[in-house]
Amino acid sequence: MQSTVLFYISLLKRYNLNVQSKYVYKECFTTFVFVTNFLMFKFSFPHFFKRRYKITQVKENIAKVFCQYAKEGKATIRLKSPQIDLRISKADGIQLKSFLSVLKGCLQGISPPSNQSLTVLLPVATRQLESCKKKLSIFKKQDYPILKGFPQSLTQLTVTGCSLKKVDSRILQLKFLQTLDFTANLLTMLPDSFCNLKLSELILKQNQFSSLPLCLLEPPLVNCLTLLDVNENKITRLPENLDKFQQLLMLHASHNQLERLPTKIGKLKKLKSLFVSNNQIPHLPASVVNLVLSHLDVAHNTFQSTPARIVQNKMDFPTLQICCADVIVANSVSYSDETLFRHLQTFIEDHKLCWCGKRVFDQFIQCIFHSNLYFMTTSLCMTSSDRTIPIEAYFCSQKCCDRFTLKSFKIGI
Repeated sequence: MQSTVLFYISLLKRYNLNVQSKYVYKECFTTFVFVTNFLMFKFSFPHFFKRRYKITQVKENIAKVFCQYAKEGKATIRLKSPQIDLRISKADGIQLKSFLSVLKGCLQGISPPSNQSLTVLLPVATRQLESCKKKLSIFKKQDYPILKGFPQSLTQLTVTGCSLKKVDSRILQLKFLQTLDFTANLLTMLPDSFCNLKLSELILKQNQFSSLPLCLLEPPLVNCLTLLDVNENKITRLPENLDKFQQLLMLHASHNQLERLPTKIGKLKKLKSLFVSNNQIPHLPASVVNLVLSHLDVAHNTFQSTPARIVQNKMDFPTLQICCADVIVANSVSYSDETLFRHLQTFIEDHKLCWCGKRVFDQFIQCIFHSNLYFMTTSLCMTSSDRTIPIEAYFCSQKCCDRFTLKSFKIGI
């Protein structure tokens, strides 16, 4: 792949054009440019090899050529393999047009004039290439790139304290972005297309979110995130399907208005750090005991000091509504506002989760237990007045309730 790029760059250098590419590395530049197996033009290069290659190889490997600003010495060649853009800048307009005319002829299958010859291809020096910017930090509103845009090679972008109220659509086009930091802005929502970013770290702290944007739970983003920071917002509730973040290692949700944690939070198998301090959480869900954490911060919440007890026992004969909900959930039946009443959708979405993993609706046993949680983490931060933490559990049957109670004595609840 690197040899392919080197050939194109060398060919561009024949016209004294400046090139910028993500896939150019210093170790690629040696005494010679190895282009023998990657030449795409039907020209004779006696200094390098004795064979000729077909024009169709150029036509099949170039997806598009952007030459709108050729007069200004700018153009972009989009390759199919590797899938990158070769950006030409600061070139002489006449020389660039000459190069593009040759390229255009090759793309159309037209052989160049027999009297047209190319000079010897010389190796490309590192100093002749424009460096690709990987990181960009913006801390002032006046420094925001309104006109010039963002470098396409960015892997880390920080936009802090710029009073952003919506996400710039140009940021959504950064294909190589891995870390995005929007600390201290005025964001209240994210666009649906935000899920197309393949971020590993997303920082949204000190904004105005009242709920976690649902687009974060859509692929490919949901399959990539390892760190999610929503500290210091106004979030009252995390979505029940938070367990979709199967790659998540760190979750920061402190200094919000959380009233409870999702019942399925224990299904985040890779989670190592959970920070939910300074919220309004009265108790933790029972599934939290399934987590194996390095850091857990639950300080300064509104934990109840009531003794362990059975809060509700609603093990009645299941209604038709419960039976229908069980069938829909068990068979993953899709539904919408056109096929299912809204109140039934809410009934299904607000289900609880039993200790055994089964979904429960209006037929369950609700209990409150107390635990010190030291058994599940190496670093626990909690308010000094909270000797134990209340844990709320829902059970689908009396059998599950008895099994959990028996297990609770082994884990310190």
